[in-house]
Amino acid sequence: MVHPDVQHWIKYAKFEEHNGYISNARRIYERAVEFFGEDYMDERLFVAFAKFEENQREVTSLLSHASPGATQQHDRVRVIYKYALEHIPKEKAQDLFKNYTIHEKKYGDRAGIEDVIVSKRKYQYEEQVKENPLNYDAWFDYLRLMESEGNVDSTRETYERAIANVPPSRLKRFWRRYIYLWINYALL
Repeated sequence: MVHPDVQHWIKYAKFEEHNGYISNARRIYERAVEFFGEDYMDERLFVAFAKFEENQREVTSLLSHASPGATQQHDRVRVIYKYALEHIPKEKAQDLFKNYTIHEKKYGDRAGIEDVIVSKRKYQYEEQVKENPLNYDAWFDYLRLMESEGNVDSTRETYERAIANVPPSRLKRFWRRYIYLWINYALL
């Protein structure tokens, strides 16, 4: 009998982990991700999976004192979080994002922590411009962040989204900001 509830899968994996069947627990989490696919992605599953891998990292480092496998475990956890953040809508991934930030602060290097912070700021700017597409100050902040990353293609796409929002009125203050968007886009 199939139980299509995330909590059942998590409990099953935790049961296996508690009884020392670590590889079985890992397979259960992997099967759960495959079972639910992209149609029904739940942040609870990914948070539990990532915490499971994080716990395995801690056990590994306690047993071996020197932790050559620690980076591999950290990479596994990071991949789980990044995969989930790419596939789960941002408004449904608050807890996931919080746990990812905590993980990076505990185990990540400077670049990893900065990556999390930049991702969070991107999300905040994205929400601001979604809420009010004519908020050119938010667009400028968002675009500066995109430019600092150095990815020209995604920066160009963001500029194109920004300039698609033509001011509805003839007020000079709106058009001035809009024209500056165009100038910066042309200089890109």
